[in-house]
Amino acid sequence: MATKLTSLPINLILALATAMVTTSHFAQPAHGQAFMEYGGVQAGAAGLGAGLAASQNNGAAVRNTYETAVQAQQALVQQNKAIEQYLAMGIKYETKKDWASAEKCFTYVLQVVNRRDGPGSASGIPALKHLVNIKVAQNKIDDAIGFQKTVVAFTQAAKNADPQKTLKTKMDLSNLFLKKDDYSSAEPYLQQSAALVEENKAIAPEQKRSTLQTYGKVLRKLKKNTEADAVENSLAKYESDSATTIEEPAAGARPSVEIK
Repeated sequence: MATKLTSLPINLILALATAMVTTSHFAQPAHGQAFMEYGGVQAGAAGLGAGLAASQNNGAAVRNTYETAVQAQQALVQQNKAIEQYLAMGIKYETKKDWASAEKCFTYVLQVVNRRDGPGSASGIPALKHLVNIKVAQNKIDDAIGFQKTVVAFTQAAKNADPQKTLKTKMDLSNLFLKKDDYSSAEPYLQQSAALVEENKAIAPEQKRSTLQTYGKVLRKLKKNTEADAVENSLAKYESDSATTIEEPAAGARPSVEIK
């Protein structure tokens, strides 16, 4: 016969209640482990989600970087094509003596080179030389001098600058000044040219002789006879029996400038 709980002593009731509570909390280790495992899975899933999100962000950054690089490469190709095409177009206009159209083409080439390489790029020298030609052909010597000064600056600033090219650009510039009988402006460039020919064995004797001869004549025009004597003493080393002429002026500026 079942014993009624109310007929049990109070201390026994408390003992049974305590046993029931203990059993409900601690007699089910499988449930506790399942809860902990569930929590671990949730944490792992959250970490994986964060990792995937970070991976997606990184992937987007990589894609953006790649797309930027591709765009930059495409822009470079387009700039190179523009330089080549407008240089060729300018030469055609120059041949036809369409000076205005030729100048626009060569000026545009300089703008694209500047955009591609930054200011002061030696890649602009070909276009600058054509602009010198155009200005000389129109007898705009001051404009030609301005462009030729830039050619000189770019040439001598180049890495591993070629002494012969530097000499040629300086002599071209001095000859433009001589077209105006501007001996004072020509002198410093001739002085620099004379120093180049003395310092560089690779420069041909004829170039050395021509440079020094021009320099000596300009010094005589400026009444700097002592300096002229010194130059002529150096010139004696390069004298030959052949007729002497002044170094060829800027491209397109013919005939050669003569100092009377």
